Amino acid sequence: MHRQLVRTIPERHAPAGGPSLDPRALRSWLAGLPLASVASTSRQVVERLQQMNLQRIAAFERLDALEAIRPVAQQLIDMIEQQAAAATVPLQSQKAELVTRVEALHQALALGYLEALYDACAPAGAVPMLKGGRVALAGLRALQHGAERMQRAYATYRVPAPGAWQLMHGVHRFLASVKLDERTVDDNPAVALRSPRLVYQHALLLALANPYRYSRRELPAVVALTRALAAYCDLRDGEVDGLRTIDVLGDREPGHVGDEDERGRQERISIDPARLLAYVENRIVALPPGAHRVALRAPAGPAADIDIDVVRRMVVSLTDSSARGYARLPGGQPLDAVIGLLDLHRVLAGGQDFDSFLQEALGIAVASHDRPAAWAQGSADLLRVLPGAARVLDQSPAGYRLSWDHGADSDLVRMKVGDAIGLSLPAPTPDQADWMVGVVRWMRIDDGGRVEAGVELLARRALPVAVRSLDGGAQGRPLLRGILLESLQPEHGSGYTSLLTPVLLDRAPERLELSVPTDPWAWWIAAGTRQVHGPGVIDRTGSHLHLALPPAEAAERETSAAA
Repeated sequence: MHRQLVRTIPERHAPAGGPSLDPRALRSWLAGLPLASVASTSRQVVERLQQMNLQRIAAFERLDALEAIRPVAQQLIDMIEQQAAAATVPLQSQKAELVTRVEALHQALALGYLEALYDACAPAGAVPMLKGGRVALAGLRALQHGAERMQRAYATYRVPAPGAWQLMHGVHRFLASVKLDERTVDDNPAVALRSPRLVYQHALLLALANPYRYSRRELPAVVALTRALAAYCDLRDGEVDGLRTIDVLGDREPGHVGDEDERGRQERISIDPARLLAYVENRIVALPPGAHRVALRAPAGPAADIDIDVVRRMVVSLTDSSARGYARLPGGQPLDAVIGLLDLHRVLAGGQDFDSFLQEALGIAVASHDRPAAWAQGSADLLRVLPGAARVLDQSPAGYRLSWDHGADSDLVRMKVGDAIGLSLPAPTPDQADWMVGVVRWMRIDDGGRVEAGVELLARRALPVAVRSLDGGAQGRPLLRGILLESLQPEHGSGYTSLLTPVLLDRAPERLELSVPTDPWAWWIAAGTRQVHGPGVIDRTGSHLHLALPPAEAAERETSAAA
């Protein structure tokens, strides 16, 4: 197993006039770095680490140098991530360069610690006498920075770089073979993952939780949640019925199993979440009625206070290995796409901006105090209609798996998990398209820049409306865009049974006022205004609310009968 570590180590040469690793010279160099210039300084640190990784250096001399550089690198990483926190994805070039620099720091550190680990136990893979703690430290750091590098990829919906999982599996397998995987290296009580095994189990658990399904706002909570729960997982050798299986010789993400003829190999492990599920269930059962958050704690570690909905979604990801509810059919056809509720409302309204829609479709003259802020109105110049850019990879009655190739159009795909999305067969103009409505449930971006997304289909018919909350009276409540959706399930009733609204609306309004235009699918029902009492919340995303309503036709009949 020691020899397998070399698979990710580059060819190295003897030092020839490179930077000195003398402790005093290294401290002097670090002290002179201009931390105010993050881009320049991070580039210098990356270059220094990369030069070290190409040199043959004594194992523990390398380890000492890396431990000296690591705090400065972490400070730079924190500063860069503060600058990139609000960026949309796929990232624009300047933000992408910053994120790439963070990943380069983690990659260079992970590789450096891997080399220290390999050299310390060379040539036969034996741990030197009285050096077990330092060997475990090198392995722990390699795993920590390898895992951090993958988390940065997840944060922008990108798959981990080639070799990332090979490094994680290789380091853990070697440390386990020399009985150092459970060695406690960090005694800091604020740190939940103090041993190589816990860091590795956390990386596995996070990958199996499917980080591509969470918004960028939710992902830090998922990372904290899986960190707190990593100690409650158990690893089993080989394949175990009913458990998720991981190939530890390859470079696949956990949860992605290879060809059937490869199954049954001894180089697989299974992850058993039984203790984790029991712990989570006991914590949730003990909560008082109406609680929305739960505190989960690693043994002898800090607690993580997490939204219960996020916990439940993670549990489903870990345990749902059943077949899909629908057979997947092959795709290949192109689709037009429009991303975001604001732009979707506009194309459904025939290309009208919101003021024009209110005046022409609804006959509402909007006073200045009724208008939402200009930034919430959208602009024709920013309309995110991508004609023919999306290609169907496969499909079912429940939704689509789509891809956008890297190029001019993919640069426009500034979407995120939870965004509303309209899909249509290609049409001459957006207002002539027959738009279906869905929501982006997961997305991932490969090394070539290709965007892949899973879209849950919400409706094949939709109607743009205006909506306002009547809670506390209608005075001062601005009209907002809304989209009525016809249910895909006949048992839910005929007509429009749910509504998409912006997150600007109250999160749980008791009364809504809907201003509805003439419906081209039900022209006999007149345009008008109606009230809806007690809409239920189906889904909350960072982009919109999905509310349950009585069917529009039923509401119309009730309104007519009352008249």
